[in-house]
Amino acid sequence: MAKEPPIHRPVADLDPLKNDIRCILDLTCGFIEKMSETDWKPSKGRLPIVCRTILRRQFDSLRLISRLVEDEEGFITGSFLRLMCEEFIWSKYLAKISLPDADLLISCIGTDEVYKCLSTQDETMGRSETEKLGLLPYLKRYQNEKKDSQKEKHRIGKKLNWPDPKRIPSTLWLAEKVGERSTYELVYRATSQFVHFSPMELARLVTEREPGKFSIEPAHLNLYRGSFSLYWGSLFFVCTVGLAIESPNMLKRCDELVKELDYESILEIIKGRGMPPIIGIWELAPPGQWQN
Repeated sequence: MAKEPPIHRPVADLDPLKNDIRCILDLTCGFIEKMSETDWKPSKGRLPIVCRTILRRQFDSLRLISRLVEDEEGFITGSFLRLMCEEFIWSKYLAKISLPDADLLISCIGTDEVYKCLSTQDETMGRSETEKLGLLPYLKRYQNEKKDSQKEKHRIGKKLNWPDPKRIPSTLWLAEKVGERSTYELVYRATSQFVHFSPMELARLVTEREPGKFSIEPAHLNLYRGSFSLYWGSLFFVCTVGLAIESPNMLKRCDELVKELDYESILEIIKGRGMPPIIGIWELAPPGQWQN
């Protein structure tokens, strides 16, 4: 039987994509800085401030992904990309429902999260430490507020046809609701492997230097993980900017900012590079057939 030809790891130039991301960051930097300064009162609702916070974090996440890829450390960008993916899906859902419903939903989630942090810390560190930190009154307060929050969550869950009105819907359900099921399947599931225990991801760290001799080094993942994170991270960021601009509830009174940002042209820059794969033939070749 003829010997199978060696499978080479792909060699490609990330510079064009890295240059595109630098341009995107430069084009949006002024918009993000201006948007990050705002007058806000609780009476204006929570959605506008949450929207601005998401945009700020998406911009900073993309900038950090870009820096890591520049430093040949793109293999650790997966956690940032997962966050950006989830925030994009949530932003699209919050933009889809009414402003009162979005504000109430944000409030319920916030109350649940604060209570969970306080109660978990109280159980782990002990009541005496909670008292020492001055947090006992807040624990009791949020314990009471959580009961009202659960009632409100049940009410809004029924109104919005959640699978279980008592629970915040899964990211998959939200993705289906906003037409992003394929995005979820590709990116959210892929990044699950990036941030959780995964034999496949661990195997990607292994390089066969010569037959039977292997080395463990993550740097060669910079191309695969770097291009994937740069492409999708920039796409999520610019699409979230577009959602915020188009929604009447998210970026209110920002006409002067919107005029300065042609986000649709920026989006075309990203899509023009093409979608990076999440798996390659060289990863499926048996040991002995790998070759760098």
